[in-house]
Amino acid sequence: MIEISPTTIGGVARLELTGELDLTGTEPLDEAVEAALASGAPEIILDLTGTTFVDSAGVGALLAAQRRTSTQGAAFRLISPPGSEGRLVIDLAGLAKLLNLETEPG
Repeated sequence: MIEISPTTIGGVARLELTGELDLTGTEPLDEAVEAALASGAPEIILDLTGTTFVDSAGVGALLAAQRRTSTQGAAFRLISPPGSEGRLVIDLAGLAKLLNLETEPG
């Protein structure tokens, strides 16, 4: 199960994900991204530092979030430190560049 903690600083929406990003987490992530976009955030940052598991449904949800954000004209960044579960899965899938994966916010 995924827990999503949203914060907004300077208009930038940051969604910190904790737990397992799998099929059960896709809808909550979709809703959180929609809420951030509806608030008019010019940028959305998904922080995967606290994720302990990411499966193919979770990767699909990340791709959907990136597409939706881009379609709405907002910037999208994904944060996941080296060695973390999220980074390993994204690197193995070859999606780091597409998802604008970074080690830390900056």
